[in-house]
Amino acid sequence: MNSLRNLKRKRDAYCKKILSYREITSRVLKVAVEEYSKYSIDVIQSLLDEVSFNELVDAHSRMIHSLNSEDKDPLEGEVKFDLLFRAKQNKFDHDYSYLMNIEAQNKKNPGYPLVIRAIYYLSRMISMQKNKYFKNSEYYKILKCYSIWIIFESPDEYSHINILKSNCKSLSGRPILKKKTYDKQQAVMIYIGENNQDHIELIDILKLLFLSNKDYNEVIKELKEKYNINLTEEFREDYKNMCNLSDRIEQQGIQIGIKKGKIESAIKLVEKNPDLFTIEQALALFEITKKDYQAYQKNSMN
Repeated sequence: MNSLRNLKRKRDAYCKKILSYREITSRVLKVAVEEYSKYSIDVIQSLLDEVSFNELVDAHSRMIHSLNSEDKDPLEGEVKFDLLFRAKQNKFDHDYSYLMNIEAQNKKNPGYPLVIRAIYYLSRMISMQKNKYFKNSEYYKILKCYSIWIIFESPDEYSHINILKSNCKSLSGRPILKKKTYDKQQAVMIYIGENNQDHIELIDILKLLFLSNKDYNEVIKELKEKYNINLTEEFREDYKNMCNLSDRIEQQGIQIGIKKGKIESAIKLVEKNPDLFTIEQALALFEITKKDYQAYQKNSMN
């Protein structure tokens, strides 16, 4: 089980890395960031932080720069972001206007509504800017924050993109607050369902990359020919590694399932025939080792 968890962690790391490539990131931002909706993919790529991803690759990498993905606060605790990076509003700006966060999740509800976590992340993204992007009372320097969540599971068969943002409502008189003074955070929840009912290209690309049953060569060909995505050797290698890990996870999952079934059959055999079999004898009959049985017991208790 531990080896399966390690494989899943490695696969998840490659998933985040794939999302960090400019060709993919820019397409996510074009849909999720309202200020970028009319920009071309090339323009959006030019607005992203120019420094290489985590400084692990050279300056010519096609990946975005991910800032320190941890926010540690002695009072509020630690938050680990999947991807955290800066972006400019337009090509004429010298300074960055946005702080962007992209998160990838397999489950739509891991015990709590993900949108609540997105709101919390946005709050931390604003508070972490103090003494980095503004000091003392320079609140006007706060960068607008986007937290974009890609969830590979939908509450139904359809795909959904929900946006949560600030609005100004007047209870008396007219609204006098300027949007740029309060429009500082936005959560975007992208749920990937089987049905892409509105034919949004980003949904199709994400499904192809992460949910498709097509083999590596088919995916690469479709990305290039159908979606005109520039694929570097680095991207190809990372994507191949992710595919290989997914295959190994599936194979191990099948083996674990078979082994679990045998152990449960052995337990039932002892329960029905306590005078004929001990658990050790039943396990031997199903060719299950003591170590595997102990691992099963440990996981059943968690």
